[in-house]
Amino acid sequence: GVEQSRLKVIAQNIAIAFDLDNTPLMMQTIVGDNEINVIEFAARIGGGENYRIIQLHTGFDIIDSAIDSFLGNSVSLNYEPPTGLFGDVYIHVRPSVFGGISGYESLVNDGTIEYLNVFKASGTSISAELSSNNRVGSFLVRGDDQNQIFEKIKIALENIEVFDVDGKPVMRKEIYGAHSTIQAEELA
Repeated sequence: GVEQSRLKVIAQNIAIAFDLDNTPLMMQTIVGDNEINVIEFAARIGGGENYRIIQLHTGFDIIDSAIDSFLGNSVSLNYEPPTGLFGDVYIHVRPSVFGGISGYESLVNDGTIEYLNVFKASGTSISAELSSNNRVGSFLVRGDDQNQIFEKIKIALENIEVFDVDGKPVMRKEIYGAHSTIQAEELA
């Protein structure tokens, strides 16, 4: 649509202004109210799950293409136009010694979530601040619209649990806000 065309122009203008050639361009933007605000951009592939989401969304392998480009090999820019939406949800925990994550296998099998990645090894100490340190995993949902995305996230949050090494639930479900009807347990 119009936003996608405007985003392409912005990306081209950034590439020209900074003489970027033969490199991926990662942009973080806020799109809304007929306005596009670029928060951050860098000549790199986005971190975390971005490469995997791009491949699921378009069929385009950005990592292989970037490597081919750097090596001077021809790069095929064939991809499928994106359809639907994705929601990437980080899983945070209270201070604890991480034990594991459960309840997601059936969600993958029934299509509620695309996958869940665990970021921490069992036995890892987790601190109190809400940061990447207490981010123990993430899951991805796919939907046709925002309502379907929010519904799948709600179902996932109701079924996924994180436990410490003693088996005590430690997932910070209270941080997910209005799009979830999860009731946070009383913090002790």
